[in-house]
Formats: sequence, structure tokens, C-alpha cells
Amino acid sequence: MSRIYRLPAWPLAKALADKGHNVTFISPYYEEGSDNKEFLGNFLLLPIVHTIGLTVCEKIYEDAEFVNFVKSSKFDIVILHALMNDCGYGVAYYWGAKVILFDTTAPFDHFPEAHGTPDETSWIPSTLYAYPLKMSFFQRIRNALLPIVLHYNRQTNFFPFLETITRNSLGIRDLPEFEELERNTSLVFTNSHYGEEFARSLPPNVIPIGGITYSEQRKPLPKEMSAFLDKGEGFIYLNFGLSANYIRSLKNVHKVFIEAMQTMAPVQFLWKIDDPSLMKEFPLNNVFISKWMPQQDILEFARSLPPNVIPIGGITYSEQRNPLPKEISAFLDKGEGFIYLNFGLSTNYMRSLKNVHKVFIEAMQTMATVQFLWKDDDPSLMKEFPLNNVFISKWMPQQDILAHPKIQAFITIGELMDIHEAIYNSVPLISFPLFAEQMYNAERIHRREYGIQLDKSMFSRTELVKAIIKVLSSDKYRKNMERVSVMFRDRPQKPLDTALWWTEFVIRHSPEDLATLRPLSA
Repeated sequence: MSRIYRLPAWPLAKALADKGHNVTFISPYYEEGSDNKEFLGNFLLLPIVHTIGLTVCEKIYEDAEFVNFVKSSKFDIVILHALMNDCGYGVAYYWGAKVILFDTTAPFDHFPEAHGTPDETSWIPSTLYAYPLKMSFFQRIRNALLPIVLHYNRQTNFFPFLETITRNSLGIRDLPEFEELERNTSLVFTNSHYGEEFARSLPPNVIPIGGITYSEQRKPLPKEMSAFLDKGEGFIYLNFGLSANYIRSLKNVHKVFIEAMQTMAPVQFLWKIDDPSLMKEFPLNNVFISKWMPQQDILEFARSLPPNVIPIGGITYSEQRNPLPKEISAFLDKGEGFIYLNFGLSTNYMRSLKNVHKVFIEAMQTMATVQFLWKDDDPSLMKEFPLNNVFISKWMPQQDILAHPKIQAFITIGELMDIHEAIYNSVPLISFPLFAEQMYNAERIHRREYGIQLDKSMFSRTELVKAIIKVLSSDKYRKNMERVSVMFRDRPQKPLDTALWWTEFVIRHSPEDLATLRPLSA
């Protein structure tokens, strides 16, 4: 799985190892930015996702070392990431291992077919469509027909090719159809929680563990980051996650963000971006850009789940806090507050969108009294247009930043892990969704009023500045986020403990006994 998608699973892998289990973590990092310079409709992404899934399967089986590893190893359980990793079902079958599926977002629309979850697409908006809560009749029809389209695509354009690749690579003559292998999944972890998402009807084999990435341990922020934040009264955090490179490729979008920061100089911005050299072009004193951010330290509707679907939303959150790096701390000490920006894996794409990048920088220029902490892979970004209210870094301790007392908002593309960490820390969100479930997440944030959604089709410096001012000037968003945070945290056990207990539950019981978790519809 990619670096960003391994985050929810990593705490579980570590916890299993700490309890004495032998854990092997396979994760090929693909750090390259997307060459796609257009905003893709989510529906158009379906064939692309299947193509990527097949390509990944072909590539890993071309690796002789991996094939030898598979043929010479034996495991009891295989934990698969739910997106584009269907190839792993063949490996699990070769080992005779049970499968746990790890879903890092809300339940996918093919889950009713694959895992027996009730089909609620006629009233719960799909993650592929950013439909409002009250869908129109046409929207409900389109939403309800989506699982049929997915079933056709998976059965005709995806699974048959996976079966051929797996059969030829591992020499399994009696390989069952992948549809059957998928249905034999013992357990599903879904990175969701009813306090933040929809209330879904989940069977016992689907366990929600939303919030698993959150950690209560906090560390001091890096010195330069802390120094930046100390200059102001508060800050806004930006992180576009997986879409950071995509955002960068949208020049107008990037420009809007920068222009908005320019117009809000009193406001500090903390921006997580892979290329901190971004600010060389638009240097802003109120923007701090870094490739790495200690995000936790800086920062739905109710669904019925069957017994085999376990919610673990928030699993990435850690309560441990560390001091911020000195430079970040020094920056934050200068102001009254700051805004954090992090576009995640979409950083490079965001940078390629010159107009988008420029808008962000121009907005920061107009808001000189606001401090910005910006995570970006290219810290040289601000050299051309240096802004004193902007701190850019390639790395940001995000959880430590989100937990900082001066943080005022978090600008993100709407990735679920960012949302969960912001909720844990009661940080209002400004979302700039680009594709996939980001629009779905952003619409929910906007509707529940613990943040604001930016419309990419109408994105401008004026709209960005207006959104920032609205979040900073109204207590509504902070108070609503605090209410959501209380409910999100209020659960009988921590999401990591939930994921750990259910993983060992699968280890303890036979496949025949585990089948009782699956509903009859599976």
C-alpha cells in the first residue's frame, strides 16, 4: 500500500508485534506525483482504479524475490488494504491463510455484494458522488444503480484478469474465482465512526475502528516550526495528503491559495507540502511550509453494520504528544494563532496546478497578520515570493501541530485520516476536495458545519480568503467541532484496541466458526 494508506494499518501492525505476533509488512512506496492535470470525475476513475490494480498485481509477481517469498513462507492471517490490493486474495489462498480487509475510508459501494453489508445506496450517498443528505429522485436512482455497475466491472474487467495473473504466477491450477475468495474474507476493519460519518447497518464481520491513527502522546514541535507559531495568536494548518502533487499541478488553484495567504498576513499558515521550495516563488512571512508535519501534535450518518464489519475510525490517532521542532515552535511563537495546510499525496499534483497554487500564495499575501504552517515537499516554494507569515516544511509533525493551542484551522483536501485527527483535536476544517471520497467527506464537513468546503470549479483568492475569514471570525465551527470530538472520543475502547482484539479473535477461531459473522446475504 502507499505511504499515506499504510498509516491506519501501521498502529495495528505495531500492536500485534508488541503482543508477540510475527508480523511482515509489505508496502511498495510509490512517491511519484500524478501526471494527470485535469480534475477527474469519480465515475471516470473506476476503470483507472481497476487498471492500476491489475498493473500492481503484474508488477509484484514480476519480482522474483517476492514470488520466492510467497512460495517459501507461511502465514495464518493476511491483512489486505481494501483499495487495489485484490491481488492479495490469491496469495492468502496459496498460504491457506484467513483474510482481514482493512478499509481506510467509509465502506465501499461493492461491500453489499462482497461482504454482506445491507445495500443502503438508495438513501446513503455513495463515496463516489458528493450528493447532499437529501438526494433528488434522480440522484437516488443513480446512487442505487452504482453497485450494479461496480459488480459488472469487477466481474468482467477485473477479477478474470487477476485470476489469470495469479494462476500463472503461483502455479495454482485449482484457484477458485476471486469473487469466492473475496466473500470468504473473515473480517473487515473500516476506518469510520458513527459520530463523524453516516449511521450504517453493519453486520458483525465489519468492525468500525475510525480514529485508530490518533495518538495521545505528544512531542514538542520542531524548533523552527514552534518559533514560527510563537510569533502569532493562532494558525491555520493545510495538508492535501495524497493530492498534494495534483494540487501543485493545478497552477490556478495553487495560486489562489498563495494569493489568499498574501491578503491575510496577520493569519499564520502551516502548510505541509512535499516541495518546500514552493514558497521561493511566493515568499510569505506568515506561511510555514514543510515536507513533514507532526500532524497529530499540530491537530456521517449512523449506519447499521453486520457483525463482520468493525468500525475503527480514529485508529491512527495517538495521544502521545512531542515538543514541536524548534524552528516551527519559534515561528508559531511570533503570532496569536495559525492555520495548517497539508495536501498529503496530492501535494505534487496541487503544485502542478499553477493557478491553484498561486491562489493559495496570493491569499496568504493578503492576510499578513495570519500565520500559515504549510507542509510541502519543496521548501524553496516561497523563495520567489517570501512571506513572513508562512512557514513551509517538507516534514510536519501533524498530530503535534493539530494539538497546538494556537491552531485555528486546518486546510486539507478532505482525506479521512486528516479529518479524524482534526476531530480529535477539535480543529475546524477548510476542505479543498479534488476527487474520489474527498468530495463525499467535504460535503459532510460542510453540512455539519464543523468546517467549510471550497468549490474547485469556483476557486479564487476571494473565495479562499472569504472561507478563512469565516472560519476565524465565527465560533460556530470550533464549537461544532468540539461537539463532534466529544462523541468521536466517547467509546468503550480505543480504536487500536478494537482492531487488535478483533484481529486476535480471527486468529483464535476457525474459518467455519468465523463464517457465522457474515450475514446470510454474503
